[in-house]
Amino acid sequence: MSQRKSLGDLLSQILPKPKLTKYIPETRTEKQEAFLCLDCFEAFFGGGAGPGKTYALLMSALQYVDIPGYSALLIRRTSPELTAAGGLVDIAKEWLTGTDAEWNGSLKRWTFPTGGKPATVDFAHYEAGVKGQQKKFGGQVQFIGVDELTEFLESEYRFLFRSLRKPEGMEVPLRMRSASNPIGVGAPFVKQRFVLYGNKTVREKIAGQMMEYERRFIPAKLDDNPYIDRASYVQSLGNMEPHLLQALLDGDWDAKPPGKMFKRVDFKIVPVAPASCWWVRFWDLAATPEDAGGNPSWTVGLKLGTDGSGIYYVADIRRDRLDPADVKKLVMQTAMMDENRTPGMPIFIEQEGGSSGKTVIDDYVKSMPAFSVEGRRPTGPKTARAVPVANQAGAGNIRLVQGPWNGAFLDEIEQVPSKVMDQCDGLSGAYNELVSGSWSASEEMVQSFGSYDRPDW
Repeated sequence: MSQRKSLGDLLSQILPKPKLTKYIPETRTEKQEAFLCLDCFEAFFGGGAGPGKTYALLMSALQYVDIPGYSALLIRRTSPELTAAGGLVDIAKEWLTGTDAEWNGSLKRWTFPTGGKPATVDFAHYEAGVKGQQKKFGGQVQFIGVDELTEFLESEYRFLFRSLRKPEGMEVPLRMRSASNPIGVGAPFVKQRFVLYGNKTVREKIAGQMMEYERRFIPAKLDDNPYIDRASYVQSLGNMEPHLLQALLDGDWDAKPPGKMFKRVDFKIVPVAPASCWWVRFWDLAATPEDAGGNPSWTVGLKLGTDGSGIYYVADIRRDRLDPADVKKLVMQTAMMDENRTPGMPIFIEQEGGSSGKTVIDDYVKSMPAFSVEGRRPTGPKTARAVPVANQAGAGNIRLVQGPWNGAFLDEIEQVPSKVMDQCDGLSGAYNELVSGSWSASEEMVQSFGSYDRPDW
């Protein structure tokens, strides 16, 4: 019986041997070795705590210091993080002191002899503000390594690409490398960019031109590092909050703190809703296309129902970022879909203030004569409007019908009230309409409810 091959054995058959220099330690983990084998344009290492992320970045920066004129840049968010014990600067001094490389403390730069123009590795912290960015990162480098990428905004990370360039004929690949844990302000974009859509060829517009390049993700956790005292490290991590422990130990990008108004565990997911439910669909409109800048709002249409037992079912959520014309198409198409399943279901649309808001609602009413469409002017703060349905959720009275939208809904709802998101607005709007009794049921709707009387709220 053949023995099971290790990751290192498998990688040696798939990947070429990594480019090494005498400055890179011989002791490397299998995941670090895999990271060094990559010559693609962009790659990310890590996920969990303790796999040697900072070491992997520094090794990558040192791979081409034997090439004349080579320049690398290693970055942390703040200066104290850059120079702290166990940080980039500290590890580099441990490795390079006593070699023929020279350290310049004022510039935070190591210089390497090459037989031609010296190679350099610079260490810097990220300066906020455009002027600081241009001053610090406006040079020409062939390698950029960002330690703890989730501490950065996506716009800050993308800005760094402007410095990746090389002279004609230099036999060095341009490389953007990063590493991090699933914690920090940038965790959502890092998850999207690497965890969900890594390990593939991507096409992006760079400097006004469409470019095609490889983006790779090497997942690594504590168990991938045999050179660390795992027991003591786990004991230290055990003092953290449960969701942080889950993120750091398991490399879990979906671990989140329990919400203050809504908790993920309070929403039971069921295969189907009772056939006897009556329903409403509530729309929180937005007219911002997905490629708009900033953080555009989502159009959300949430379908909520109850069978009179005190249990409420979220059966479907339509959610997209569209321009006004496509928003209207989405609302009308969803209404036709709903009509086939729950005929006569009322449709409510949140009405913006002023005459423009009334005009929008009037247009929907005229454009959808076969449906019961009404506008609703919201009253009071968003958080206050969400309190009644939050109470029901906390009591375990809200069910989610199993669907592909479940994860995105739960991710958002747990952030309330620190962020009152569009799906929360849809849920509170639908719930408040369903229980208020403000809409009038048609004869067809009453018949569709079967033998169930409408509850006396």
